Amino acid sequence: MSLNTLVRQAVETIRLHWKGGADARGVGIRLVTELDRVPDVAGEPTALLEVLSALLLNAEDALPAGGGMIAITTWVSERWAHCAIADSGMGMSEDVRARAIEPFFTTKGSGRKGLGLSFAYGIIRRHRGEIEIATAEGRGTTVTFRLPREPYRQGAHA
Repeated sequence: MSLNTLVRQAVETIRLHWKGGADARGVGIRLVTELDRVPDVAGEPTALLEVLSALLLNAEDALPAGGGMIAITTWVSERWAHCAIADSGMGMSEDVRARAIEPFFTTKGSGRKGLGLSFAYGIIRRHRGEIEIATAEGRGTTVTFRLPREPYRQGAHA
């Protein structure tokens, strides 16, 4: 499957979400994509689309009330196809970053489930990939996942 195609689908979905939410509230979100030529990767398209959607929603939530920028970048290395979603939000402390993939951990209050990053982490690991979070308070967050370029086998674990 094409990682770039999945990114484009997730962007279309999130833009529809913003029309009814952020745009309606006057929150300006600038979405930038820089999609390099990435070879197809093996995997479950629906699951990976859910990862992208969850990461985009997290990036939106991290932005200040007036909005900000979200950037999605893809690229390839010798062994991996990479995708990074960066936001210009408030960033996280090291303590929060260390717990961010724990199920039910959230800084967004009781109305949130705290499953987005743990959900994404589980799916990426199931695809024999890796996920990392780079962040600094006041400087935003970048969540990068990478998937192996060799074939995916359902049920295979890292």
